[in-house]
Amino acid sequence: IEPMWAYGIDPPSLDRAVMMEQLRIETLASFPADVVISELTRNGNVILSQPIVSEIKRQKKRLILIIDATTPTIPKWILSYIDGVMTDRPAWGVEQFRSPAP
Repeated sequence: IEPMWAYGIDPPSLDRAVMMEQLRIETLASFPADVVISELTRNGNVILSQPIVSEIKRQKKRLILIIDATTPTIPKWILSYIDGVMTDRPAWGVEQFRSPAP
């Protein structure tokens, strides 16, 4: 049996993609990793906007959403895009995901 590795995106690469999205050239962003693990916002700035999430999925990357105490709510549009969740509030996360996606 050979070990399997999954490589996550580094924060600078994700920050570059966010900058490209602000310039409306997010399709030029490259995600060299297998999986993107990120929170919705960082320091008050939106990280996972709809164009960024669409580009992540277009490049066939997995998306794991980080939910912590600073996450007020999960936008309904993102529910159909995420592949997993990392959280320190599992009961709250389950409650958020029980409501149907649009």
